[in-house]
This record gives sequence, structure tokens and C-alpha cells, in this order.
Amino acid sequence: MNRLQLLFYPKEVQHLILELDLLWKKYDSDEFISTTSCVPILKPQIDLAIKKNKSDIANVLRNGTKPSIMALTMIANLAGDWLETGKYHIYFR
Repeated sequence: MNRLQLLFYPKEVQHLILELDLLWKKYDSDEFISTTSCVPILKPQIDLAIKKNKSDIANVLRNGTKPSIMALTMIANLAGDWLETGKYHIYFR
């Protein structure tokens, strides 16, 4: 999502997007050991979900949900959906 689009989003959604950006950087770095990063798979779909539902998301955030909790919940829900397809797997070392 480009920064110009971000200016037209509600303030609460802007905070959520900034929180997601921090998480993407964290989990797409060398510190997070992974054979394939989850960021290219999840990020476009979460960006699309935010774009389609920005007013609903803003309302949830206005009601007290922290942007960090919302960001992690969105990632966890979408990752779970992708894992349920059977096309993706998690291996523990």
C-alpha cells in the first residue's frame, strides 16, 4: 500500500497499517528463520481486506481494540485459512 493512499484512510486504520508494516519487517528479516517468507503470501490479501473494510476496521479500533492486537489477529486468521488449504505447511525444528 503506498503512502499517498494512506492519507485518505481513517486515523485508526493508519495506525493499524503502520503496526502491520512493523510486523512485516520483523518477520521478513534474517532473524526469523524460515525457508519461505509468509509476507509475500499474506500481505497483499491483508492490504485488500483493509481497503475493502476500512470503515468497519476503524469502528472496531475506535471501540478499544489496540492496532497491534488487530494486526496480529488479521495475520493469524489469514495464515490459518491458508494452512487449512493443505498447500502450505509449518515444520518445527
